Amino acid sequence: MKASTRPLACSTVSCAVFSFVAVSAAPPRGKASFEALGDLPGGAFESLALGVSADGSGVIGYGTTEAGSQAFRWSKKQGMMSLGNLPGGTFRQSWAAKISADGNTVVGYGDPDGSGWNGHKGFLWTPAQGMVEIHGTREAMAVSADGAVVVGDGGQQAFRWTRTGEPTRLGVLPGRLSSRAIAVSADGSVVTGSSYDLPSWSNEEAYVWSQTGGMRGLGFAPEQNGSFPNAIFPDGSVIAGTSGAVAFRWSQETGMTVIPHLPGRHLTHPGGVSAKGTTIVGSTFVDRDHATAFIWDAAHRMDRSLSVGAGTRKAIARDSGSSSVHP
Repeated sequence: MKASTRPLACSTVSCAVFSFVAVSAAPPRGKASFEALGDLPGGAFESLALGVSADGSGVIGYGTTEAGSQAFRWSKKQGMMSLGNLPGGTFRQSWAAKISADGNTVVGYGDPDGSGWNGHKGFLWTPAQGMVEIHGTREAMAVSADGAVVVGDGGQQAFRWTRTGEPTRLGVLPGRLSSRAIAVSADGSVVTGSSYDLPSWSNEEAYVWSQTGGMRGLGFAPEQNGSFPNAIFPDGSVIAGTSGAVAFRWSQETGMTVIPHLPGRHLTHPGGVSAKGTTIVGSTFVDRDHATAFIWDAAHRMDRSLSVGAGTRKAIARDSGSSSVHP
């Protein structure tokens, strides 16, 4: 399998290039198993799952076709299905970023002319409407639990969009030129992302935005440069992310708490936050090609790793937008 060259919003570490879903007969204490999702027809055999609905019945991501990357939605009944294209076949390639908790809305972005990130356009997909463009946006990155609120990269600034209006620009942090939104709370009222300078992507700092408090920075971990959010607690009160090489958990009450590496690891990235906000999953790396999935919780700290089988070189634990991992 060839490695994907598509940059993801999971910081700078490359992610696995196959798709699977972990299935549990009686979550969270049932015995888990892994199920391969397959790939779209044509092209190299390669797919990546990036989100799952709250009940696990819908999975989204992108697969490889003869034309390049294409967004998909998978279900047990239908298998892996392409999300299609905008009217007129606008996109050459497309990528699904998140699925709503109810499984009825998918958001992502596409490339209409091969120009890359600068030319991307955000989209929303539903079974009834198919794929529609969210005008004035570059990349739709996250969606609320009911699919009513979408956030992402609006070009110069992060955006928040509802189906009844135009995208709202969220602003930038002091001293920065640009911003993007990465995740949103279940009700769509709290947004997290990062603010930075372009074209160098320097001076990056994670932020939290709310309708009442506006945008404010989360700061950096001690002796680290930069910060980036990876996941948000459903009510928006807890954010997990990366600052330099270390992971962090942020809350209004505690501020930024550093999550240490597992022994022998040098880089740690959180991928999801539990429904109670006390448990975080993610991946901790020896190098770019050797990673271990981990579980961290407030009581036991970083003392557990997830095994996915002998010979596995890389294990990536990711979140699913507004839905969360079990504690």
